[in-house]
Amino acid sequence: MTNISESPPVSFVTCNLEVNYDAGIVIANLVSAEGPSEFNLRVVREQLALAAVIHWAQDESAINDLLNKFNRAIPCQLIIAHKVDASFQVILASDNMKAYIHVKPPQGGGPIELEELVIELASSDVDLKRIDHEGLNKVIAALTPEKIVVASGKAAKPGLDTQFRVLVPEHNPEVLEEDEYGIVDYLAGKVYVTVTADTPMMERLPPGPGQEGINIFGQIITAPSGKEIRYAQSMPGTYLSSENPELLMAEVTGHPVFFDNGGRVDKTLEFNNIDLSTGHIKFDGSVFVKGDVRPWMKIEASGDVFIKGAVERARVTAGNDITVVGGVLGDTPGGIPEEGLPKFDCFLDADGSVEAKYINLASVQAKKDIIVKEYAFNSLLVAESDIALGQKGGKGKLVGGQARAGHSVTAKILGNEAYNATEILVGASTFNFELLKKLKFIRDQRIGQARQLRDLLEDIKAKNKVEKLGELALDRAKKIHQTLLCLQTDLIEIDRRMKLIHLASFNGKEPNVSATSACFPNCFITINGVRKQTQSEQKSVSYIKKHAEIIIKK
Repeated sequence: MTNISESPPVSFVTCNLEVNYDAGIVIANLVSAEGPSEFNLRVVREQLALAAVIHWAQDESAINDLLNKFNRAIPCQLIIAHKVDASFQVILASDNMKAYIHVKPPQGGGPIELEELVIELASSDVDLKRIDHEGLNKVIAALTPEKIVVASGKAAKPGLDTQFRVLVPEHNPEVLEEDEYGIVDYLAGKVYVTVTADTPMMERLPPGPGQEGINIFGQIITAPSGKEIRYAQSMPGTYLSSENPELLMAEVTGHPVFFDNGGRVDKTLEFNNIDLSTGHIKFDGSVFVKGDVRPWMKIEASGDVFIKGAVERARVTAGNDITVVGGVLGDTPGGIPEEGLPKFDCFLDADGSVEAKYINLASVQAKKDIIVKEYAFNSLLVAESDIALGQKGGKGKLVGGQARAGHSVTAKILGNEAYNATEILVGASTFNFELLKKLKFIRDQRIGQARQLRDLLEDIKAKNKVEKLGELALDRAKKIHQTLLCLQTDLIEIDRRMKLIHLASFNGKEPNVSATSACFPNCFITINGVRKQTQSEQKSVSYIKKHAEIIIKK
């Protein structure tokens, strides 16, 4: 604010603007007037616009002073606006991979010249080849203050680690064909894959070289090559080719099972059906059932279990995946209870994933995922990772029962129009928290008891260290020692159970419960111990935990 002159108050004043284009300033003159006149901020803006200097830099403080003096009828001269040339500042990123220009556009003054920008970047040692001329043009054309990228480096790319390429597909493609009557057998076409001896299974590809980068100063950034990864130590049923040691071959005929850096071949048992004619099946390998698993039968396999038909009121346990092309059907002699889960007579338990067409009145547990095409009704589903329904084009309904997953539960439809209670738990459940709390309490009790017994034992030893222990003291010491051994066994078992309680921790997407089509009322959703009951029907919806409540993810 510049006050050129000021005179004593008079009765009335009026304002005249004087523009000095050479000096680049606007002077407001308050002079005496014969009568009152309108003068406010709007009038000031209008006068500046009429003088074609509205785009000049305005001195707000001077304008406020001018209005104040007008109201008090004090004649004066004030500079209220002036020309300002465009200005800029070069900013270099701390990693030397970006250069920015913070530009302030001209306000009545001169613009920025392209040559000025290039010279300033060069003076900051920015390589001319890394300059983005489109960015420079944006700086020159900027109408508001902004920060614009004008030079960029190219990041180095590390080489790929050793890759392991599987040469055997997990399943042959599904081919659904009509028979002579025009009927399609939807259980046909998905063939259980086996390999014969000397079949190539996997190829180890060497690590790749990295791609060099360059920073904005033109300096080369070296990139490391990929990491060398060897085949796994234990790969039963396989060998490395003598002609090409990077090629993993099948040593026996069986079912291939692959992991990150290798594979194995499980000898596979095949059955038409599992029924009274076969008896229970217990096998160190994989099992392929062309038909059904009939009621009351059991399958225990260390590898995969592939069932082309259905599982009815049976028990299937696998050391890897369970695939049921048909459905899983249980029964409850006492009907479905109003509260809690029914007593099941059909069980699937996999150390890998479980996939089925439908699940009804069954208990299904998986160390990885549970995937259901059509529906799961009144069942117990427990997966340490994800539960997904309808992801392969089916109806995807989850109704009644309980679904527990370490990471997510996703279905097309959660609940139904009848509002059947449907329990869904994701992440660390309240049950797990309470169980862990109880186990810790019991563990502390056992440790306290052990300390007391050790103290008693030490007292017995101290009192009788001079002379031999008496018969009663010896008997008592033996009992205390035996009790200590029992307590030690209890503590080992408690520690084992505590380790089995998985509290969810995922680095990617947060634990969630999602319905891609509809979610009905009376679904009880628990995420990491926080519970919510749905009260109204929602269309496509995803629930997550935020702080101490369950919310709908936007």
